[in-house]
Amino acid sequence: MRFEHDVIIDRPPDAVFAVLTDTDRLAEWQPTTVDVRRSAAGPLSRGERFQEVHKAMGRRLESTFEVAECEPGHLFALHAVDGPMLLDGRWELAAADGGTRLHFVGEGPVKGPMKLVEGPLSRSLDKRFRGYHATLKRLVEAS
Repeated sequence: MRFEHDVIIDRPPDAVFAVLTDTDRLAEWQPTTVDVRRSAAGPLSRGERFQEVHKAMGRRLESTFEVAECEPGHLFALHAVDGPMLLDGRWELAAADGGTRLHFVGEGPVKGPMKLVEGPLSRSLDKRFRGYHATLKRLVEAS
């Protein structure tokens, strides 16, 4: 499964990157997030692993992610190590018209019976992440 989209944010890439990678602010733009647990402090760094807990369909779902790529102001990528859905995310940031073009790619395997609903699942996740990124846009532009 793969989906991708772009959003233009009227703030410079460094400002967008700062909010995008701040795990303390994740729930502000990704409201299904109820907890993030890190063993380190400060900015995320390549190779770091952390746990996210999401609430969906009345359940708490826990996943472990590893920072696969981290280039401040330019690129942030997460690899899903374990969890109910192994969805990797990659955010590329580029200066555009005085703001930032944020390009997102979500990608992960769909196995077993879920293969039967891969198309609708992909569209649903794309819609959810478009909503997350619209909220991120409002949040960053308001700061």
